Amino acid sequence: MAIVDPFRVRPAELKAGDVMVCTVTLHVLPRADGELSYRMYHAPWPPTAFSDGVPQGARIANEEAVMGQLFPVAGRAEAKPDVR
Repeated sequence: MAIVDPFRVRPAELKAGDVMVCTVTLHVLPRADGELSYRMYHAPWPPTAFSDGVPQGARIANEEAVMGQLFPVAGRAEAKPDVR
């Protein structure tokens, strides 16, 4: 069993038993109207100083679906994806 970087491994390099690990972060932000919004990012594990050129990693597409599975408390707090 080996830990592989899901952002850099090639499909032909995967072996049975490999484990893909990454960091997922949810940044909760205030909006001008007082409501909560969020941005979600993924980055390689272990975290590097700059992944994909930005400290927090790359923004996750389809944030609402991922957030609902990984951070359900944010959905219950009625946080919405940040559109910026």
